[in-house]
Amino acid sequence: MLANGHTDAQFYPLCRVWEEAAIVVERENSRIKTDAILTNQAVSTAIATAFGNNRAQKNFQKLLDEMSDADG
Repeated sequence: MLANGHTDAQFYPLCRVWEEAAIVVERENSRIKTDAILTNQAVSTAIATAFGNNRAQKNFQKLLDEMSDADG
């Protein structure tokens, strides 16, 4: 938890440590899933583009734009 911004975690009550740890795990799992999706899409786009499918690049850029908008 210290690595995720909880500098005073050693002073938290046990129930709070449990809850915060669950949130950290959920956030990390979500990040891992997002990384996997983006890696898959990037590789698929590279292969499709190599075979002349330029629409794949536009679709990948659209995905990135949508993800950026969701963060904002």
